[in-house]
Amino acid sequence: MYRKDVYDYLNTHKGCETMLYVDDPYDRCGGLYIAFCEGTGDNLLEEDIQQGYVDYIDYCTFRLSCENHYEPAFVDDDGGMILLTKLYREMTGAEIFDAIKGMIVIPEDVEVTVLT
Repeated sequence: MYRKDVYDYLNTHKGCETMLYVDDPYDRCGGLYIAFCEGTGDNLLEEDIQQGYVDYIDYCTFRLSCENHYEPAFVDDDGGMILLTKLYREMTGAEIFDAIKGMIVIPEDVEVTVLT
């Protein structure tokens, strides 16, 4: 599956415009795809705001299924919300990646590719 196919699938089905690919040399089908986007702001609880959170990231993780070699398919792996103490739009790419790494275990020795 080509990167454009991956981007089109995730953007169409999940509405997220930013994606990462994390290589996994131990997975025979490839690695982990992470799609994330800025939250709408309506999921912050009063206690979240009191603790200093001002924004959040919605994320989904996917893997390719190798059961059908002729038509690889995406399989939902995980997903959730990452609370932020800084507005998403004011964060650098490195700050966003650090926030994601705080919730999703990404080994230091694997290659991470930004798809968008």
